Amino acid sequence: MSTLEYIFDANGVKKAVIVPYDLFKELLECAQDAIDISLIEEVKNEPLFDWEEVKKDLKRDKFITTL
Repeated sequence: MSTLEYIFDANGVKKAVIVPYDLFKELLECAQDAIDISLIEEVKNEPLFDWEEVKKDLKRDKFITTL
C-alpha cells in the first residue's frame, strides 16, 4: 500500500491528505464508476427508443444530415 501524508492544522486536527497519484487515479475511476452505475439505475426502467426512429427525427430536425 502507498504511503499517505496528512496535513494538520495548528490544533493537530487533520485537514487534508496527500495521496500518491496512482491511488488518486484509482479512486477517481471508482467514483466515476459509481456515478455511472447510479445513472444506469436511474434510467433502467425508462422506455427505449427505436434507433431508426431517432435517426429519422434527427434528420427531420436537421441535427444530422447523414447517419
